[in-house]
Amino acid sequence: MMLKGIIFNKDAQPVSGQKLSDIFKDDNVVVIVNEDKREIYVWVGKKSNPRDRFMAARLANNLRWKFFGGAAPVIQKNEEIEEKVKAYGDTIENDISDEVIKEILGI
Repeated sequence: MMLKGIIFNKDAQPVSGQKLSDIFKDDNVVVIVNEDKREIYVWVGKKSNPRDRFMAARLANNLRWKFFGGAAPVIQKNEEIEEKVKAYGDTIENDISDEVIKEILGI
């Protein structure tokens, strides 16, 4: 099993080692890649910044092509994402690498 992700909240922040309750906060936008199921999740908090939403959408679309050749769905329903991620435990242990984020977003 392999989940990896990144949090956007004014800048890119790691998810590794954080509890899901800290990841899925109202002011965060979270991108998670599920390599086993070949899915990408974009979780958007109700109070999240529009710029963070844009960065996450751009990252998710580019990761879909980079990792899966465009053949992966991007799931954006918060409840569905939380349910799928909780099935793997209460933390996400891996981050999307800084190199990949820099390559795609330039940050």
